[in-house]
Formats: sequence, structure tokens, C-alpha cells
Amino acid sequence: MTKERKKNDFDIVLSKDAKGVRADKFLAEKFPQKSRSLVQESFDAEQVFLNGQCIEKKQKLPDHGRLHGSLLEPEAITVEAVNIGLDILFEDDDIIVVNKASGMVVHPGSGTDADTLVHALLHHTAGKLSPLGGEERPGIVHRLDKETTGVIIAAKSDIAYHSLTRQFSSHAMRKIYYALIKGVPHVKSGSIKETIGRHPQVRTKMAVVRKGGRVAHTDWVLLETFGTVFSAVRCHLHTGRTHQIRVHMRHTGHPLVGDTVYGYAHTVNAIPKPPHFFLHAEELEITHPRSGESLNFKAPLPAAFTEYVAMLRQHFGGNSVA
Repeated sequence: MTKERKKNDFDIVLSKDAKGVRADKFLAEKFPQKSRSLVQESFDAEQVFLNGQCIEKKQKLPDHGRLHGSLLEPEAITVEAVNIGLDILFEDDDIIVVNKASGMVVHPGSGTDADTLVHALLHHTAGKLSPLGGEERPGIVHRLDKETTGVIIAAKSDIAYHSLTRQFSSHAMRKIYYALIKGVPHVKSGSIKETIGRHPQVRTKMAVVRKGGRVAHTDWVLLETFGTVFSAVRCHLHTGRTHQIRVHMRHTGHPLVGDTVYGYAHTVNAIPKPPHFFLHAEELEITHPRSGESLNFKAPLPAAFTEYVAMLRQHFGGNSVA
């Protein structure tokens, strides 16, 4: 799997909507299908010009003239099918639903090997995945983090791809997650409506932000407590922001057990340190893209998750919350 850089030329006649806007922000908005990092790399490579003069990404634009040049982008990656076992929950000519294992990355990217969900799906479906997501991400309409387990759906047909992306973007589907968190909340349920955006200092992380973020809504309910040390919660995602549950639960002061990226510190010597955070996509309800039928998919908790919960009950007792 190799990457080569290529260029896409552009030539834009500026008007009043460009006045005072940073050049990189303007291009990112004009080409939303391109990643912001590639837009900025194009400036760094001196590929963007204003009236024939090379400009920097931070330069403010006027309300007239020509913004032209080339946007860099990665050469399309050809992903090979790899025979990797999958736990298939449902499949027809349009969609395939998988119970994803922990440790599996959804699609190829920088630093990944040939063991992603896409590699496995290409083998299982004999290449029958919608190409509309691009050659790196055929069929992919949403993602789960590498360590997150549970229900994930992919599009085999173009009809399914368009329908599912609309359903996800309009939040027209039901998404339920089960998680272990540190500590015990003071209330039995809650609704978190805090905007999420890039962390202001660590760009690989997300955070609750006051400016520049996107609306995010998570409802949660307390299911079980393990002494005063840990709890199990069920989360209903009304939106689908990156790391949403991890960020929102961290914001409440109860990070996911094992999620060291978002504030978990293992301070309980009586039990082993968790190998990763425990978050499971247990339920996904969609409208079938062709039949219009409402479909509900559920995935059981993986063995590692249930074993860790059993250990918590053994050491701290388990108290189900009515």
C-alpha cells in the first residue's frame, strides 16, 4: 500500500464573501471534501497564489482578484482484500453489519497495517463495497475507535451509501453504547449538551470547547455501581462527534475506565490495570436504504468486557441501579 502525492488545480474568482477571510480557511470551506491538513500543506508547498503571487495560509483575502494554484492530496490507496475473520450480524445486497473486535482499525490510514475492517470487508464481500467513500474507505459511513467494540455498518451499494450517510448526518438513527466509567455519579441519569472541538493544545485530542466546536448531545443512565470505585452506564448518542462519549464523560469527571488519553488514572491496586478503555456499541437502529424497514442490530458484550465486569463485582460488589 503506497502513497504518492498528486495535485488538483483550482482557479477561483474572489468576491465579497472572501473579504477578510484567512486564505486556508477560505479554501477549506470551498473544498470540504479535502482534509484541512492537506489544504495547509498546499500552502506550505507554495502551491497557492493570489493574482500570480505565492501567499501564506494566514493571509487575509480581498474581495476581488484570482485565487489559484493546486491542492495536494494523497494518491488513491489501493486496498487489498485480506482474509480476516469477522463477526457478521447481518448482511444483504445493500448493507453489512459487523460486531467489531477491540484493536481493529476501521479503515487504512497513516501508520496502519493491512488488518483493518476495510481489508476484512473487501475479502468477505469479494470487493462488493460502495466506492463512494473513496479507495481508502469503500463502504465506510461511520467509524468506531480502534478499542471500541460493537455494531458498525458498511454500505455495499451506492444506494445504501447515500442513505446511510444521510441518516448519520441528520441523526436519524438510534445509537446506544455501554461503558465503564471511573467513580460513581451523584445522579442516576443525565443529558450532556456540550460542544466538542479540537483540543486547543493537543491536536490529536478532542475537548469540550466554548468556541469553534460542534453541537454534541449524549444522554446517559447509570446501570450498575461497583463499590464507590467504578460504574457501568448506558449512553444514547444523539450526535456522532469524534470521541464524543469519551470527551463528555471526562467532562462530567467520570472518564472511561482505561482511557488514559481522556483523564483515566489507575489508582486501584486490588485489580489489574485495564488493557484499554471499555466502550461497546451495543445497539444501532437504522432505516433500511432500499426497503424503508426499521432494522435494529445488537451486539453482545465481548468476553474481555464481561470478564472485567465480573472481576469488579468480585472485588467491590455489584449494585444494580433500579
